[in-house]
Amino acid sequence: MENNELNAGNKDNKEIQSNNKNNDNQQNNNNESNNNEKSSTKISANEKVLSFLHQNSKNSVLEEAQKTYIHIENNEFIGNATGNVTEIGDYMPCMCKYRPDVDDPEMACGEESGCINRAVLIECANDCPCGKYCRNKRFQRKEYAQVEVFQTEKKGYGLRTLTPLKPGQFVMEYAGEIITYSDFLQRTQEYSKEGLKHFYFMSLKKDEMIDATRKGNLARFMNHSCNPNCELQKWVVGSRLRMGLFTLRNIEKNEELTFDYQFERYGNQAQPCYCGEPCCTGFIGGNKKSDLKSIMSEEPEKIDIKPKKSHRGRKSADFYDNDYVDPFSDDMLENGKSQGMDYLDDIPKFVRLMFNASKTKHVKKLLRRIEMTTSQQSLRTFMRFHGLSVLKIWIRTYKSELSLCEYILEILKKLPYSSKNLVTDLKLEDVIKPLCDSPEKNIASLSKELIDMWSQLHTVYKIPKLEPSEIKVNYFNIFNNIRNK
Repeated sequence: MENNELNAGNKDNKEIQSNNKNNDNQQNNNNESNNNEKSSTKISANEKVLSFLHQNSKNSVLEEAQKTYIHIENNEFIGNATGNVTEIGDYMPCMCKYRPDVDDPEMACGEESGCINRAVLIECANDCPCGKYCRNKRFQRKEYAQVEVFQTEKKGYGLRTLTPLKPGQFVMEYAGEIITYSDFLQRTQEYSKEGLKHFYFMSLKKDEMIDATRKGNLARFMNHSCNPNCELQKWVVGSRLRMGLFTLRNIEKNEELTFDYQFERYGNQAQPCYCGEPCCTGFIGGNKKSDLKSIMSEEPEKIDIKPKKSHRGRKSADFYDNDYVDPFSDDMLENGKSQGMDYLDDIPKFVRLMFNASKTKHVKKLLRRIEMTTSQQSLRTFMRFHGLSVLKIWIRTYKSELSLCEYILEILKKLPYSSKNLVTDLKLEDVIKPLCDSPEKNIASLSKELIDMWSQLHTVYKIPKLEPSEIKVNYFNIFNNIRNK
């Protein structure tokens, strides 16, 4: 590391990090500001020279930047905000197999392993078949890229990488305070009265936001660009949604890290964009004024429909002229072009959309796509990639919305079950049985039909996985039995 660089992960800054953690425990904003000043660490003679904001500054860029907020490593939940999107046990472990010292380490839930959890943006839990070798726990292990805060020419602080990064690499989590929509409205008024010019709100889920204005991590310093090299992704970690920044392309050492903020402005004046890209629109976000609720709305993820060729070299009948197709588009669902989940490669992305769908109309349209799917192979793939888990979550979430609940039950009945194992593992019967007593005849009837259908399925016996210690004991017992005979 060069003398004028400050690595965000530098171990030399333990004292600074310790003081920041102490600041996290302060409740009064005025006290927080005073404590930040008191906790400014003096650089000893044996420490590396840090980059400065100006010649007479006594603090590094990072130290100056950290005076503007309180550094936290994990999200903090305020009021009734939970960040929950599911419950522990709503989805099953992946099916990856890894043999230490035999297989490529990437086979342990790595990028090219085919891990079903990774494909739908779910981090593996402690029950992962790959155990400690699992490579799909980047949020949990905080496997962040080495970055530093620096002073830009026009954009204030920025964030850049200290090492080259590859496409799809995890940069870091976007952490802050998780707040409800009502708290969000209150805070926007407070920040406006305080004269704050920069906001650090990020939509996490329906009626919940991440606010990194007062508390956050270094991700808050990443600037907007009309041609970004990073993107935000929502991942399910445990039972909660978490936001992470991932690279879009190869990024060179010392290159600034940016992402597209993708929001419509609110207020009277648009915020100018200084990204300097040839495609720059001149302003950050949309070009029209909108109310605060527009910030809460999420643009649906667009599924990349790749052209598929038949054995005769012709394009599939469902090939679209557009490179991207909006899965929530009424035209796509109703003009006869779509045949449901058309391509197997799209199913993981489709399940991601299901996890992130927060509006009833989006849920209905996603159910419509499942209903229109005729390929049994596609439906089985959908079930394998946690599709059944999401339907279970939706049944619990929308059981009071009778028409939607009935629609979900019809989809559950449509799916091709090869055995009872998945139904049992997900404890689906525990969710459906109470609906058998519903006052709504259609819901009660469909629920009883499902329970009856599942009861006729056979259970496939699975050989339990043994720990290495258990294997040794079994071999020892077998050897003794043979010797005694």
